[in-house]
This record gives sequence, structure tokens and C-alpha cells, in this order.
Amino acid sequence: MKYINYQESKLNPGKICLGYSGKISVEKGIRNFFAVATALKRKRPEIAVKLKIIGWCLNQTEKNTFDKLCKEAENIEIEILGKQDFETFSDQLHDIDILFDLRKLDFENNRCLAIKVFYYAACGKPVVYSQLKAIKREIDVNKFGYFVDPTDSEKISDHVVNYIENPDLYQQHSQMARKLAEEKYHWGIIEPQFIEFISKFQS
Repeated sequence: MKYINYQESKLNPGKICLGYSGKISVEKGIRNFFAVATALKRKRPEIAVKLKIIGWCLNQTEKNTFDKLCKEAENIEIEILGKQDFETFSDQLHDIDILFDLRKLDFENNRCLAIKVFYYAACGKPVVYSQLKAIKREIDVNKFGYFVDPTDSEKISDHVVNYIENPDLYQQHSQMARKLAEEKYHWGIIEPQFIEFISKFQS
């Protein structure tokens, strides 16, 4: 895991940082992400909520939507970073407590294996992911996070509150994420199968 900057994750009492990375669009879940943060802040107003967003908008329409979401996010700290080089991407995840991918449950997304979940696991980060069929077939997300209906912000925010109230569970999920990355999703383990698969298409 040459390009993974792993640091043991621990929750800070009174503060939580939620992370989003990739294309910033409604289809990829940015509106759902903000809805969770808003619900969380309403339920636990004493908790300082920070959103760290690493990504880019696809077009002006999506940028306008994103700007509006940021403007309407009351009492929530927001940090926005643009595209990151692969070599340094994991460095920007170190202060994020939970990483989210709440993309729509549509035909295309259900058939795409979101590769970022492997990076998140290697960084030892609990995740909250849309219950996509492609991910469900390959990864047991519930071992290091939650598989959710991306539009159910109330239920998702309850999961975050559960982490806040049960730091031992958070720690358990963090450690399991790293363990799975080391023992099951490590490139050194899957490389032979991947090469064999690719070689089938070569003449």
C-alpha cells in the first residue's frame, strides 16, 4: 500500500468530520451528503460538524447547486479541496472521521464498483455507502460501516450519532477496515487474478 497514508482513526469528543470525494453532483450524492449533515446538526447541536469535500463540479448547473447547498448549511464548517493527485489523495483523508458515498441507486451506479471504498478501507476509515448491487456482491461494507438508502438522511444521521455515542464501535469499524484492506483487498493479493483476467483478452 505504497500510496496509502494510514493513521489510526479516533473520534474527537465534541467534533466530527464527514468526508466526500469525487465528482460533485446530485447524481453522485452531494445533496444527500448535506442532508445528513443537516439532520445530524439538528439532532446533536452541541457537536461541531465539519464537512471536508474533495472534488470538482461537472458543470455550471452542478456548481450552482453545490454553492447553494454550502450557503444553506447553517452552523456547519465546510472545507473544499479540488482534485488531488493519486499519490497524495490519502493524505487529505487523515482528518476525516467517516467517509460517505451516497450516490443514487440507478441502473448505472448499481453496476459500478466504486473503487474509492478500497482506499477508504486502507486508510482505516469507516464508511457510509449507498447499497449498490456491485458493492454488495464484492464487499461486506457492514463490517466497517453502514450500507444505506442514500435518501434516508434521518437513518444515516442516526448511524453517525451511534458512532459518536459508541466510540468503541467506531474504533472496531476503523480497525476492521484496515484489516480487510491488508488481508483481502490488498493489490498484492488480487494482482495474480487481475493479470489472469486481463491476459484472457490478449492475443
